[in-house]
Amino acid sequence: MKKLTKRITWAIAAGLCTSTDALGVTLCASNEEIVLSCRIEKSDKILSICSSKPLAATTGYMQYRYGRLGAIEMTYPASKIGTQRAFRLKANSHAEVFDTWLTFKAGKFVYSVYSIEDHGTDDKRPAYRHGVNVTSEGIVSSKKCSEPAQGRLDGLGTVVLEGDFGE
Repeated sequence: MKKLTKRITWAIAAGLCTSTDALGVTLCASNEEIVLSCRIEKSDKILSICSSKPLAATTGYMQYRYGRLGAIEMTYPASKIGTQRAFRLKANSHAEVFDTWLTFKAGKFVYSVYSIEDHGTDDKRPAYRHGVNVTSEGIVSSKKCSEPAQGRLDGLGTVVLEGDFGE
């Protein structure tokens, strides 16, 4: 057990694994900013949007990562150069609900990471929902985050272009 703990600690320190804190897990390295990170409902997979510190429209990088602790299955974009142009941001508000969508296109798939803030709840505190919808040829696969998620998408308005990639 001690050897395993030492290996995991070394992997996290080297940035080869993920980082953890009191709020949960992330696929972002300890020297990166967690834009949004959450565990997928009924799964051991994690969705993370990670960025450099600092991040601006023309400097730094941002990446979508999806997978398990120590086994990232997808990183988009693969390069850390000019990443902000690979994403689009769309924000909506209706009644007491605010939703933000970060989209990107990878091959024939459109990924839409969402963050929804609902102020119409009975307990007077906003309810948050996060996840990703993956669309291809009109078919949508939805992966919801279990709560709580770390971070929010609404701070990206000055970093990525407005709009979406459609289906």
